Parts: sequence; C-alpha cells; structure tokens
Amino acid sequence: LRADRRSSLALGLDLLVPPLSLLIILLTITAFASSFLMVGGGSDTAFLISVSALALVTLSTCIAWLRYGRETLPLRAIGLIPLYIFAKLKLYVAALLGRKVSQWVRADRG
Repeated sequence: LRADRRSSLALGLDLLVPPLSLLIILLTITAFASSFLMVGGGSDTAFLISVSALALVTLSTCIAWLRYGRETLPLRAIGLIPLYIFAKLKLYVAALLGRKVSQWVRADRG
C-alpha cells in the first residue's frame, strides 16, 4: 500500500474471496437462515441483502460464462453444477469437522 502498487492490492483483495462454490454455499445458507428469521418476525433487511448478494454472484457468474467460458464449459454441463456444489458441500463439512477428506497419491513418474 505504501508503494502504491494497485496490482498488489488487487491480488490481496482477491485472496479474501472464498472459492466460488463455497461462496454460493455460504450465501445460500445465509439466505435460508435470514428467511426463517424474517418469517419469525425479524427484520427483512438481512434477507434482502443475502438474496441480492446471491443474485449478483449468480448473474456475474453467468455473464463471465457467456463471455469467457462457453468453450470450456458447454451449456449441457450447466445442469451438473448443483451436483458439483453438493459434492463440495460434503468436502467442506468433512474439513470443518476435522475429518481427513482424501489422501494424496503420488503419480508414478517412471
């Protein structure tokens, strides 16, 4: 920051953003939790913020896919994204509980 290197600042801010699957999982959990609080008589502000954030992440991901990802991820594979997120959810829960998720297997270089 002292050297006024904006590229370093951008890289540092990028490290603060969790992986996309984790971000979507957290936003979805927040939206559901705030909806229950809202139905129970709480304020609707948290619900509106969480749903807006989830909508913006979804919209920006779709725009990025339209612009840059159509060759890498075809349209027919989009339907598999919920399965991917569910698989990641199991991985994150296992890591949160301190369970060993998987073992690294060294590839044969012979």
